[in-house]
Amino acid sequence: MPNLRFFFLVFSITVSSQNLVLNPSFEEARRCTELVGNFDANVSFWSSPTYGSTDLFNSCSERETGIPYN
Repeated sequence: MPNLRFFFLVFSITVSSQNLVLNPSFEEARRCTELVGNFDANVSFWSSPTYGSTDLFNSCSERETGIPYN
């Protein structure tokens, strides 16, 4: 049993992982959005599974979908 614990301890340290999500930071946009709720049409590799409002704020956009000023 102690050998098994040692094996799992050593194995868990050497295991590496990778990010399987395409475009995780939403930096790849198809175009600058001008409308709120137009997420599916503007972002590559992402979709909205429900009819909920999904919004994308981008620095290339102006008006209501641009970067908010603090």
